[in-house]
This record gives sequence, structure tokens and C-alpha cells, in this order.
Amino acid sequence: MADEDRRSSKTRRIIVFVLVATGLVVLGGAGLTFRIYDQATKVDRSQPEVVVREYIVAVLNRRDDAKAAIYSCENSQGLMSILELRSSLESDERKFNLSTQVSLARLSRDGSGRVDADLEILQQGSGGATQDRQHWKFTMVQDDGWRVCGAERLPDPIPTPTPSPSTTQPTAP
Repeated sequence: MADEDRRSSKTRRIIVFVLVATGLVVLGGAGLTFRIYDQATKVDRSQPEVVVREYIVAVLNRRDDAKAAIYSCENSQGLMSILELRSSLESDERKFNLSTQVSLARLSRDGSGRVDADLEILQQGSGGATQDRQHWKFTMVQDDGWRVCGAERLPDPIPTPTPSPSTTQPTAP
């Protein structure tokens, strides 16, 4: 009977050890998974350019106001023009059965956090595709990370004429 008790006790210790070790591995794996997930889904508002890019994707491509709110100021009065652009694009999509994709062609930032961006707007439908480039200025504020507080469409730059080569021959003295 004593041998049987020792074997039973030894078996219980092995089972407890295996269960504890398995529990620790599972907890460690869950913690690591949570950390990786947290880092992958963390909102990055460290750079104005990143915030503008994410804001444009949320507002004009995904049309997700909740996601856009993460990147914008609480008072969004200064963002009415970008919301009007979205409404115009949605209207065109319904009217002409189009799909729209907006991308950023250029981003530049000045020292105060203002970001200038060129938006490339591609609209496609059964009749073909159109592409438009618009110049925008985004006003940024540092508030627990950068946030978009204003958006204003800038006039399209006026192309500067390039001189054409002269077709006249110089006259000899």
C-alpha cells in the first residue's frame, strides 16, 4: 500500500507540475499576444503627416467618422470643407455610379505643424476614369498628440510658362 501511495503522490505532483507549467505558458502567450495586438492597433499621433494621412483615409476613403474623430480636434468646425468634399464625392458616386479612391500624392509640413497635401482623387465607373489633384492645407494642434483642426482647399497653382526655343536665327553684324 505504501508503494501505491508513493506512486499516487508522485503522479499527483507530476500532474500539478504539468498543469502549472501549462498555465504559465498560456498566460505568457496571452500576455505576449495582447502586447503585440496593442502595439499593432495603437493610434500614432506622433507626427502631423501621419495624422493627416490617417485622417484622410478615415474621412474620404473609409468614411468612418468615429475613426476620423481619433485624429481630429473636438471642435471640428474648421473641417467643414473636407466634409463638403466627401459629400460631393458621395453625390457623384450615386449620380454616376462611380467608385472613388483618394490618395496623398505629396505631404509637406512647416515648423508650426501646418501640413500641405496634394490629394489625388480617382473616380472610376463604366464610362472610364477621371483623376483630379487638389491642393489642401491642414491646420494641426498638439493635444495629446497631433490632431487635425482645420482643412482648407488651396487654389491650384498656376503653371509657369516655360520659354520655348527661339526659332529665329541670330543676325550676323
